[in-house]
Amino acid sequence: MWGVGGSSNPSPSGHFSLSQSFVRAVYRPMAVVSLVNRGALILLVLATSIVSAISVRTGARPSPVTGLPGWAGPLRSSTYSGYFNISETAPSNAQMYMHYMLFESESDPVNDPIIVWWNGGPGATSMWGIFVENGPYMLNDESFLGRVYNDSGIPALVSNPFSWTKFATVVSFANPPPVGFSYCDPPGPPGNGFACGTWNDTRVAVTNAEALRILFDEHFPHLLDNPNRDVFFIGESYAGVYISTTTREVVTNARYQKIAGHLAGVALGDACLGTDIICGGSHGPYHELMFLYGHGQFPTEMWNTLTTVKCTIEELKWGNLSPRCNQYVNQIMTAVGGYYGYNLYDTCPDNFFATQARRRPSKAKHHHGTALSHREAKQTMPKGPMRGLPETTASFIPPQPINFNGYWCPGGAFEIYMNLSSVRTALNVPQDSAFFEADNGNGMNYIFNERNVMPFLASLVNALPNASHPGIFTKKKVRLMSYNGDSDPSVEMFATQDIWYAFAGNNSFVKSNEWRSWTTGSNVVGGYVVDWKDSQLSYVTVRGSGHMIPEFKPLAARVLIEHWIHNLPLPPYNP
Repeated sequence: MWGVGGSSNPSPSGHFSLSQSFVRAVYRPMAVVSLVNRGALILLVLATSIVSAISVRTGARPSPVTGLPGWAGPLRSSTYSGYFNISETAPSNAQMYMHYMLFESESDPVNDPIIVWWNGGPGATSMWGIFVENGPYMLNDESFLGRVYNDSGIPALVSNPFSWTKFATVVSFANPPPVGFSYCDPPGPPGNGFACGTWNDTRVAVTNAEALRILFDEHFPHLLDNPNRDVFFIGESYAGVYISTTTREVVTNARYQKIAGHLAGVALGDACLGTDIICGGSHGPYHELMFLYGHGQFPTEMWNTLTTVKCTIEELKWGNLSPRCNQYVNQIMTAVGGYYGYNLYDTCPDNFFATQARRRPSKAKHHHGTALSHREAKQTMPKGPMRGLPETTASFIPPQPINFNGYWCPGGAFEIYMNLSSVRTALNVPQDSAFFEADNGNGMNYIFNERNVMPFLASLVNALPNASHPGIFTKKKVRLMSYNGDSDPSVEMFATQDIWYAFAGNNSFVKSNEWRSWTTGSNVVGGYVVDWKDSQLSYVTVRGSGHMIPEFKPLAARVLIEHWIHNLPLPPYNP
């Protein structure tokens, strides 16, 4: 899995399995604004508008958000949406702007920790995390209920009681451009998504580090006025690579010492760790099959035949399956049947709204991210009256939550919302920008060049405070957490468990506690945790969750993250 969800791992038969990534992409037309001189007063008005537009387009200053379509009343905390001018890292003759959103803490915006959040992809926008997973306002099928959508065609924003903004200030970037509302102009409008050039993991890290510098040095320098304020980098999926490589750039480059001095922790959710480790195509189906067997998807008889008669463990782990082994693996996969690649026990039905949003005609010259996912390929149309597009007025009763865990499916509302002109206005996004997203680097020039982030993570955890570790500019111990949904078929718990236990052993980390359960309250098990090196390294599972833990298990995600950033032990289970 490389994006907001889904898997890039090929099936044992060599083609992509049902856990293939969900690709979402819309297009971004550009236009040139013309001005007409009709007198001094008009010139003054136009000049004011131009200054405002330039500020939005260039990221010249912080841009507050005063309200959001689909949300009645005041915002829950001070909110900002705008651009960082990161043209310094762009190809020659190109202007590059990275879109960001910032939500101040609802509790103590001066002193509460700061979370910088990333989704993965490559090409998945972090707006998904903000509006579907951990932000204060949610978009899902519930957004289609009630008068807001019926009267306006705008999906309603639903209050999220488990928002991370209740205990932290949360920032997200749309990286790398042209993801989300980020863009490049070569050298000016109209531009196209490919104007940003060829991306790889190293270039993304440099660009992200520069965005962080602009965030904390230029736009919001007051955020780090408190020398004791902690900053945490948290994300999921391919963000495991994004965050690790960005952290490496931040803590080893003197240009970013200010940020490094506040960095207190890195948390990687269901994370890719480089093409040689996980999320690469060079591995065999061993852990995928172990995951399915461990979740009761095929019987012990078939597992024993697989591992002792038809295949060797070595070929299952590293690929190059013999014909006999490959045939039996395919037999097992046929017996298992289909499953939702984000969450084994749940599913979100194909959504008419999401498909409409993706297939809306575009004025852009280039089509991005056009590969169809399994979800799109098997799309079905809902029955009865519906809205074909947000501008229509017909009523529609959306599906009720049908998932095992009872959550609402988010895709349709998210796609519609991000393509509304009123939303672009509210978010200080130019009207000639459209929302772009692609997964697995589809529709982008992206090269996966990070093979293994684990050696750097070892040096990070081993670094001593007060910058005493050569080449690392941290002033405090940096804590590291890997967390995983135990029902995620795309980045399987068995694979990550092996990786992190081996990581701890190879670095001679001593356990702080043995494997134990933790709870979300009322003695309800949220998952399991094991810690090493005085809890500086933690491996956590979330029971019953798929790939996007804040979406599938929002309460568990809040308990986990809130305790971790405050360096508190997760609540134990008391039988």
